[in-house]
Amino acid sequence: MTRVAVTGIVLAGGRGSRFGGPKLDARIDGEPLLALATRAVAEVVDEVLIAGPASAPIAIPSIAGLQAGALRLVTDERPFEGPLVAIAGALRQATGTLVIVVGGDMPRLVPSVLRAMLERLTADERVDAVTLEPPPNDQARHDQGESPPTATLPLAFRVAPTLAVMADAVGSGDRSIVRLLARLRSIEVPASDWLVLDPDGRTLLDVDRPSDIEGLRRNDFRYPLPMRLAGRYAHGCKSAPGRQPRQGRILMPMVQAFWNKLNANERIVGYGIIVAAISWLVGLVGGGGFGGGSIVAAIIVAVIYWLKYESKSPINWPLPVQTLVLIVTGIEAVLVLLALVGLLGLFAFFGGIYLIALLGSAVAAGLMVWGAWKEYQAMPKMTPPAPPTAPPAAPPAPPAAS
Repeated sequence: MTRVAVTGIVLAGGRGSRFGGPKLDARIDGEPLLALATRAVAEVVDEVLIAGPASAPIAIPSIAGLQAGALRLVTDERPFEGPLVAIAGALRQATGTLVIVVGGDMPRLVPSVLRAMLERLTADERVDAVTLEPPPNDQARHDQGESPPTATLPLAFRVAPTLAVMADAVGSGDRSIVRLLARLRSIEVPASDWLVLDPDGRTLLDVDRPSDIEGLRRNDFRYPLPMRLAGRYAHGCKSAPGRQPRQGRILMPMVQAFWNKLNANERIVGYGIIVAAISWLVGLVGGGGFGGGSIVAAIIVAVIYWLKYESKSPINWPLPVQTLVLIVTGIEAVLVLLALVGLLGLFAFFGGIYLIALLGSAVAAGLMVWGAWKEYQAMPKMTPPAPPTAPPAAPPAPPAAS
């Protein structure tokens, strides 16, 4: 399948009137809101454009893993006229064929949810735009007579069909993203799908007032109960009201929720981690103790994934996570292959259990490196910019009159 380039647009042009002033520099866990939003988007795109007004200086965050020039500030030509105008302006400098738009005041974006939105676009060429279905409690308020829920951000769309419709809307003075979506072939990712990746619904959280900052610092989410219930019911685990659940009933839903955040390639690596752990235990039982290398690599990769999805504060990785996992699993695969070739003669000494552990470690290494390679291949690749065209030659000067 041909890889498509993806541009991320982070909107940073609001006045912050409800916040009482500029809000994108407000910090959570020591990081500005804008940096948190930008870092999450950078995990799933080739380039990031931060759209903001020239009158408000914006500190461009440092994002590891992006190529030089892939993080740029785009000045709003018509500031404070709404997100639709800002998006249309940023598109003039976008190089991707797909775009995903988020607000700079959305500090809890979950990259796997953004990736799922983009996958809906690439899976069906008939779809022009993708949004997220509102969470269950927003729908409940609508059922009680309140206005219909909308979730216009994050927004993923194809540039080609959207550009003309957007230009027409902006030209006619229409600033509504909702009406723009009505003119496109748009779909919503069902809440039952994306809440599995983000059980607390963090991706839709934004900051409007200072009290929102305090709530996020306390992990007091805007949609606490319905989100968690949706996630738990999706995993098939419910507790009786008023009963204190046993430790196992707490641990397993946590593990299941973490597993559901992994994408398909990362789950292949996860299966390899499980096989590596089993092989290590079998090796201990067999007396050979083989599998130490496999279990060390498995633990390292598991910790990397855990930090990627569960860390409360951003991590400045030395390399993209996909590259780190590929390096760790590749080294492990080489070590297991050498062990398989050089130590197979020990089978006569240790017996059949040792062989089972040895082969199990080989299978684990194969699964981990295969999944890591597939995930590395799925990394967005930057499309090199077109070479600059030479300016047209100046016409020859007319001959001087004699």
